Amino acid sequence: MSQEYILGQLETWLRTQKKIDLNTRSNISFQQENRKLVVVHNTNRSGSSVRCRLVESGENTWRTDLTFFTPARPGTGWVDVTIASDLRSTPKPPKFFDRIADVINAPRDGQLPLLSTPPLISLSRSDEVINWIADSSRHALLFVAGTNDQLDLMAWQKKVQLWSRDFRGLAQAVILDPATTEIVNDKLAHSHQIHPWTIRTFLPGVRLDEPADGSRHKILGWQRLGEDTDPAIRALLASIARRHASRRPRPIEVVRATRDLDRVTSALLLEQIFGTSDNQDHEPDPETTADDSTTADVVETRLTTSDRASGAINKEEIEQLRDLASEQKSLLASVAGVLGLKSTWSIEDLQQVASQLQNERQARLKSERNLVIMQRSRTELQKSLTEADDLREKIELLQLELSEEEQERQLADLLRIHAEEESLWLRRKFRELREWDLASARLPADAEPVIPDSFDELVDRIGEFESSRIFFTGSATTTRKLCDLDGSGKIARATWECLLVLQSYLAARESGNHDGNVHHYLESTPTGYRGYSPKKHAYSESESTLAKFGSLRMLPVPSECRDEGFVVMEAHFKLGKVGIRSPRMHYFDDYSGNRAIYIGYIGPHLRTVTTN
Repeated sequence: MSQEYILGQLETWLRTQKKIDLNTRSNISFQQENRKLVVVHNTNRSGSSVRCRLVESGENTWRTDLTFFTPARPGTGWVDVTIASDLRSTPKPPKFFDRIADVINAPRDGQLPLLSTPPLISLSRSDEVINWIADSSRHALLFVAGTNDQLDLMAWQKKVQLWSRDFRGLAQAVILDPATTEIVNDKLAHSHQIHPWTIRTFLPGVRLDEPADGSRHKILGWQRLGEDTDPAIRALLASIARRHASRRPRPIEVVRATRDLDRVTSALLLEQIFGTSDNQDHEPDPETTADDSTTADVVETRLTTSDRASGAINKEEIEQLRDLASEQKSLLASVAGVLGLKSTWSIEDLQQVASQLQNERQARLKSERNLVIMQRSRTELQKSLTEADDLREKIELLQLELSEEEQERQLADLLRIHAEEESLWLRRKFRELREWDLASARLPADAEPVIPDSFDELVDRIGEFESSRIFFTGSATTTRKLCDLDGSGKIARATWECLLVLQSYLAARESGNHDGNVHHYLESTPTGYRGYSPKKHAYSESESTLAKFGSLRMLPVPSECRDEGFVVMEAHFKLGKVGIRSPRMHYFDDYSGNRAIYIGYIGPHLRTVTTN
């Protein structure tokens, strides 16, 4: 989809709905009564981005932002619509968004297709449903409607399609036919199943391997669906979708494009305030930096010298003075004509001329000084606006990190509660079986994990994993320096947990309980093995990062792994959040070769095209 089409739809909406008729193909700032429209464009090597911001003031203030990106090379573009108001309610997307969405070529949120109406999913697509639910790159809500053979499928389909009309682009609904509902539920744990004639809301970040995660994904039951009116259910689903969208931080690519567009907006604002000047780099005349009294002193000196002649003057000198006086008189007469003064000169006349010249010079000095002050003010304002743009970006990135951390914390709480309930249930079962020792047993001392509290201790003990075929080949010095970033030891403990997870992964491979890579293991951890959040693991790097910074990921391995002694280690664990220095652990999974894993790097975040 081209920029021309989107801008055309935008202009039609502005003209018909807002009575604003403008060409949005260039940067503009337009004010009309209680409406202000700002359109900015930005182009760089990766592509072109455009933002239209409409602010409407009145009893309540509404701000509508349409931002979209078109890649320079074949790739994935995106469209972002943000609406904010003074009201607490979440507003509906503008109508032009539907027309834009209609012509986007296969719009997706991660793997999830964003369609205008909920599709009816048949048995052949059951695996797709599982993938949509579990997709770690999905941001939007997924409403899944289940069925069985007991009610009218077509009537249910029409109902779900009716209820789904008001959240396009914010969420996606799908309808499973009876056979698909059954097969999908067979593949899901009981905690995540979709019951017939209900609608289950799957949040992003689903953990299908964790039963405790099931309580995050709410079910709209058949009883309420049967009792409430269609408008009420329609409004409820739209409210859920909008509330989730309003609380969800924007994706990183949108944050970065917004930062660049904010800077273009700032430049447009400066141009409005100060105007476009060809003399931005103008330096004041060095003479204008002199003291203002200089001109007066010089004029006064020239005026009084003629009265201080002393000593004898011979006849030849008198003739020379007369000739000079005649020339000066002629010159003064010309000046007088220009200045509108009389041609007969006196000391008072010359003082008047000097005063006029001095006033004009002082006015020029004041004008040039004002220009210098204005240029300095422009520079300071530009600096402040840039700092504000950078601060907004940092806030959004922190909000994104906070959202991820909050989701992990919620899951950790659910897992803790689940583990406590499981422990109590097992103890009750042991009592029922009269296994009194097991019913009251505590974890043996030799099974108690001893986790390092610092990276110094971690480096000293990392050799303990060699018996499990996990080898550290990186720089111990680099890893020890992480102590400066991790005063509490939290990141060191997280790193040790990642090593334990890799140890458990190798054990699962050896026992035949898993036959995929590490990321697949994290997404579907076998029962009885240690798991970890897939969101804190990346299986690969982007092509652009490898093209520019791939050499940083060429890390050491022993010769039995690679003859040349190095291998590119794309896979890595995200160990903690410390800005752009957030530590990473890069590794190479060589199970298919030496049945081993090599840890080539534990240190600050290696450079990427997005973080540097």
